Amino acid sequence: MQERDFFSRIEQKKLDFIIVVAYGSLLSEKILNLPKYMSLNVHASLLPRWRGAAPIQRSIINGDQITGVSIMKVDKELDAGPVILKRKVRILSNDNSGKIHDKLSNLGAHLLINAIKKICSGKYSCENQDSSKVTYAKKIKKIETKINWENSADYNHKIIRAFNPWPGAWTYMNQKKRFRIKILESEIVEMSSSDFKNAKPGFCSDSLLVKCNDKLIQIKKIQKEGKKPMTSSEFINGYKPESCLLD
Repeated sequence: MQERDFFSRIEQKKLDFIIVVAYGSLLSEKILNLPKYMSLNVHASLLPRWRGAAPIQRSIINGDQITGVSIMKVDKELDAGPVILKRKVRILSNDNSGKIHDKLSNLGAHLLINAIKKICSGKYSCENQDSSKVTYAKKIKKIETKINWENSADYNHKIIRAFNPWPGAWTYMNQKKRFRIKILESEIVEMSSSDFKNAKPGFCSDSLLVKCNDKLIQIKKIQKEGKKPMTSSEFINGYKPESCLLD
């Protein structure tokens, strides 16, 4: 739809608010100024940290312990408008992007209602974002989702959490046939066994323990390409994998 037609349709509605959630395009000032009160954005981070397309994933990969929701007035620049309300949420050690998304969705809905009430009553304030504290949550690139076993176990564990449920952190498993797997859940294990100390990064035991450059990753949940997700025990019982290299 062309902007002229879009503008005409919105103008006819005589809106009180325009609400934007996870919207990847910029709206013109002409459209943003249409509502009686304001155009608002519900953003899944504590702005000005993690402006952009993938704030939840970037917060996990970066190792942030706190995230949150910001209700902001939409500006002509991406996620740069003044903030009306924001609330913090703790990122737990087993949280993945899906879990955090659900937490922030519920919080964001309540916070949005609160913000609308404040704006309608005239009892609200806007806080300009501190430009010196801006960070950007760039779009996820496909190359980022492939696990590099030369990295630390901590980093790979973050990647697995950040890309669950979408798009999924993945690697190749070399059995009689080479196939692609997504690793959906994992935990970090200290490297105490001598079996792993001389092995290459990516070495995977028949119990789905994988060597990284410093510690081990225990695969807890896995998905073979074209199949349903399953626990590690279900995968082992079904496929009876042998020790191999993941790459």
